[in-house]
Amino acid sequence: MTFTLDYHTLFQMVKETGRSFPGSRRDKEMRLAVASGVVFAIASCRAGGAVAISTEDGECVVPRKDFEAVLQTFKGERILTVQVNNSSMTIAKFTMPVTISNIHGIDCGLQR
Repeated sequence: MTFTLDYHTLFQMVKETGRSFPGSRRDKEMRLAVASGVVFAIASCRAGGAVAISTEDGECVVPRKDFEAVLQTFKGERILTVQVNNSSMTIAKFTMPVTISNIHGIDCGLQR
């Protein structure tokens, strides 16, 4: 899974999807998915999406707070490229582990 997106859009999407509804708890993990040129962030019963450039479909699960903190370290950057392999996510020269990854596509969760 790979995507290139501007920093501000990605950070706002992660920040907003991490917010909880009144009476609910925040999710500890966040799912990032890329499909058909769109990046999705899903957590705490919220989802956000943005059109990205240079994408390869896939999905992964990362610790929400850790990912948001990592993104804050790239505040001066204009464009970020995120690459995910089977066990890790790489942004520039920083690498962090991912909990679950499906780098070959998205499992929509639809089962018969």
